[in-house]
Amino acid sequence: MYADPDISAAIGKMDPPELRDDLRQEIFLVLAEMDEALLIQRHREGWLRYYIVRTMLNMIKSDRSTFYNRFRRGFEELGDIGERIPD
Repeated sequence: MYADPDISAAIGKMDPPELRDDLRQEIFLVLAEMDEALLIQRHREGWLRYYIVRTMLNMIKSDRSTFYNRFRRGFEELGDIGERIPD
C-alpha cells in the first residue's frame, strides 16, 4: 500500500508539496500503530484504501491532528527581528 499509485496520486494533490513525504510517513505510522487484526480485517474486506485516504484527509483538514501540529501549524510572527533596540 505504501507504493500504491492511487494513494501516491492522492498524496500528490496535497499542498504544500514539501510536506507530502511527511504526510505519507504519518499515514503509515497510524497504520503501523493500528491493531494488527483490525488492519488485516480492513484489508480483507477491501476498504483499507478508503481508510488510508480518509485518514489522509483528516490529517490535512483538521487543525487538531498530529500532522497539523507537527508540520502545518504556522509559527507566530515575532515582529521585525532586524529592528534595533536603543542602548
